[in-house]
Amino acid sequence: MTDNNNNSYWSCDYKSGINSLKQQSFKSLQQLHETRKLVYNYMNYYHSNSQYLNKYSIDMFPIESIFFPYTTTTTTTTNNRPRIPSGSFRNYQQVTHTAAKDTAPAADAATKDTTDTPVVTLETGYTKYIDQMAWESRLLLQLASTIDKDVLEDLKLYLKHHEPKIHQEFNRLEEIYDDYIECHNKLQKIKLKYEEQVRLQEFNNSNIAIKIDNQDDDNDVLSSADTSYVEEEPIPEPKEPSPESVFNFPLPIGPIKINNNEELKQFISQLINQTPTIKRKIPLPGYRNETFSSDSLCKVLSKLRISGFTPSRANLERFGQALLDLKFLVSTSFLNKKFKSEGVWFEWSDLAFFVSEFNNDNSEALEVITSRGSGTPSMETTTKFINEVAETTKRFEGMFTSMKSTILKSNHAEQMIDLEEKYKFEYLELQELKYLLENGISSIIQYLERFEKVKIELIYRSLSRLSEILDRYMKQQSKRITDLSTDFLTRINHSKNYKYDFDCQVDNFATGIYFPSIASPESIKKGGGDVNSSFQNLKYKFNLYKDFPLQLQLNSSTTTEEHPDLLSTSSIPYFLFEIIKIIEGKQPDLESLQSHWTSPLNYQTSWKIKQDITLLLADTPIPSDVEISESGIHQELLLRVLDYLQGLEIADLIQFFRDWILEISDSMISFIIYDSIIQIYEKQEGFDGVMKHLSSIPRSNLSSLIYLLEHIAKVFQIDQIPNYSVSDEFGTDIQAGDDDEKIGEVVKKLNSMDMLNAIPFVHLIMRPSTAKHSEGFKPPLDIYDRLLVDLLKVENRIRLCQVLVGLEQKCRLRKQNEKRDGAIAVRKLSNSRVDAIDSLTTPEKQRSGSTSNGGNGNNLSVRPTSEEFTLRPFRTKATPQPSPHGSPRTPAAAVIGGSSGLERCPSPLKLSSSTSTSTSTNNFVAPMIDIEFEKEK
Repeated sequence: MTDNNNNSYWSCDYKSGINSLKQQSFKSLQQLHETRKLVYNYMNYYHSNSQYLNKYSIDMFPIESIFFPYTTTTTTTTNNRPRIPSGSFRNYQQVTHTAAKDTAPAADAATKDTTDTPVVTLETGYTKYIDQMAWESRLLLQLASTIDKDVLEDLKLYLKHHEPKIHQEFNRLEEIYDDYIECHNKLQKIKLKYEEQVRLQEFNNSNIAIKIDNQDDDNDVLSSADTSYVEEEPIPEPKEPSPESVFNFPLPIGPIKINNNEELKQFISQLINQTPTIKRKIPLPGYRNETFSSDSLCKVLSKLRISGFTPSRANLERFGQALLDLKFLVSTSFLNKKFKSEGVWFEWSDLAFFVSEFNNDNSEALEVITSRGSGTPSMETTTKFINEVAETTKRFEGMFTSMKSTILKSNHAEQMIDLEEKYKFEYLELQELKYLLENGISSIIQYLERFEKVKIELIYRSLSRLSEILDRYMKQQSKRITDLSTDFLTRINHSKNYKYDFDCQVDNFATGIYFPSIASPESIKKGGGDVNSSFQNLKYKFNLYKDFPLQLQLNSSTTTEEHPDLLSTSSIPYFLFEIIKIIEGKQPDLESLQSHWTSPLNYQTSWKIKQDITLLLADTPIPSDVEISESGIHQELLLRVLDYLQGLEIADLIQFFRDWILEISDSMISFIIYDSIIQIYEKQEGFDGVMKHLSSIPRSNLSSLIYLLEHIAKVFQIDQIPNYSVSDEFGTDIQAGDDDEKIGEVVKKLNSMDMLNAIPFVHLIMRPSTAKHSEGFKPPLDIYDRLLVDLLKVENRIRLCQVLVGLEQKCRLRKQNEKRDGAIAVRKLSNSRVDAIDSLTTPEKQRSGSTSNGGNGNNLSVRPTSEEFTLRPFRTKATPQPSPHGSPRTPAAAVIGGSSGLERCPSPLKLSSSTSTSTSTNNFVAPMIDIEFEKEK
């Protein structure tokens, strides 16, 4: 291998060296292009992956994704108060309240700096991969940008600068080489013409003399023919030439062959007829006005079905070049001698038209007719014809002789001088073209040498830079994946996170704790009627789950000897009192009692006991010695239920008792004051506010609450109220009892919800409205704990007993006053009004008026006074009420003896206020309601 590249690409014909340089440069350019494609494909791969990862990092974690943090993890506030979603735990938004004592420091730290101890959830693990996808997307985008900037851009700029220049230089060299060859050919032609002129000059005189003598002899022969005509054979006319005399068949035209004259004629005729032509804008003498493009001819050849001919570009150009070589086509350009399939214009030659219009039959017929002439012409006609031919021939011969003399008398010396000048000019131009060609080859060799060296260096450097970039990317990705895996193994994948996620999911999707009801969901949402208003005995309208004020109370039972007449226990429901008495009468050990009270609900046991009780109440007849009154019948049914409960195990008995308290429509602490008590604890107020609200509930509810709390205090060995159930004197000096730590442990057991089907104890004694929480209820457990702690403190229970005793004293004093006065004071009515009322009130209506509330009271007497129902929970029907079918009308004045035909008279539809006497006040005035309907005509 030579070191001097400038001496390595020369050849005698110049063409071989140029071709070798061209192949080398084109190979180098192709290497650059392939390297550019390689780098571009890498860049495009990473860019496409970046877009893919970015798209799916967004699509797989939209705003509605189930892996988004729960609404409780991000607190939204309204007017500086947390906004809690409907049906959620009140305390769940403030997660730290649930275990305030254990997690308060951690919660404070989390609020100060969430990055120190972030909470790990399923969302954390999922978003780790979403963040990984987004990070990889950004990294791949940076990688693609780096490859484009550091590698691909250099390759593109180098190609953009050198590729057009290389093509331009080779095109210039090829043009110079073509001009060199053409100039050399011209020089050879001039040389041949000069030699020909030399020969013509030498033989000019002798040739002219010989030709003149021959011409004179011919003229003598013609003149003698004019005078002596001898009848002989007719002179045959010259035969018209045929294509067979011009071409040798089979005739090859490009890739096809024409076998005979007829095929050639048909083929050329088809081409001429089907090829569209246009006229020249400027007619040229000696040329046809109709021209056509090579594109049109190629389209016609493609449509014609020629056997053995494939209409490819190469075959079309070979066929067109053959037509051009055979003189069927004439180029419109003087210098164009090549046929190209695009952008070249031609015209059909005279030969093409001759071949397409040649008639072989006519030529043969003409020959036959000429040889078979009829008869010898007459002498005069023959003589006249010969004279005319001789005259015409003489005229043409004279013109030819004159032209020939002019040609033969050419000045060869002048032509030789002119050829010498042309030869000199062409020779100088040939030397100039040779210099340009050799200098161009030398220049492009040097240029390509520098190009090749830089090209090789650029490819090596680009591939090396690409590997460096990819290696750095792989290291970054590997480090990120390693950190991600380490984070999952050390922090995320732990059992404590499993439990936290499970608790979060349960708390977010749970509807609430057990809320028994046998009413339809529609009636619960509308708030109409009691939740448990069904009767266990429809005949006697007996409902075991009536509200506490509506149940048979201890002071109304017949067994008064067993129950001391105490104000603190007189309003306790008889059934509740007896159940607790049965539980305590079985004398179980306290540990078993505690476990039964803290155990979860057993729905199967409750269902079996309720089923037995329902069958007992429905099938057992009432003895004849029972008092025929509603209270007497109900008391008899209660006794039968108590007898059945007496035979149950202690666990089943407590299970039924808890279920019975839970299924009463209104709890001991009425739902009316539920929200108020919750707000008191939310505002961190004292127990005095709770006392105020508890003093407003019915006496039966308050006495039931105190009695049940005393039972719980006895079971869990907490200080009890002194002299409770023995005397109404509890002592004036109230001192604090057990410490808060012991009560807190008891409260934690009673309100625990760790076991399946467990419910907090506070849920037994205080529940919200079912209409507001028909879709579920999640209790605020922290408030429940604080409330139960306050209720279990003995000093607070003593205060509640004192409030209850005061209410009972007021109620009894009011009843004594009513008995002393004899009846409820009612303002006297006018005689006419009383007469009208008496006339409308039948004995049956009076009797029904006096017993209208017997089904819901304790006896069949007049409705009790309002003190017995202080703030009694009540329910109303849905409003508005439907309109009556007929609208009542009250006349403005009575018409007596008028002409209108209407008169005021008592109507059977008039209502009397005496049937609905109320005892809300001692001075109640019953309004008279005069309603009259229009008589039917």
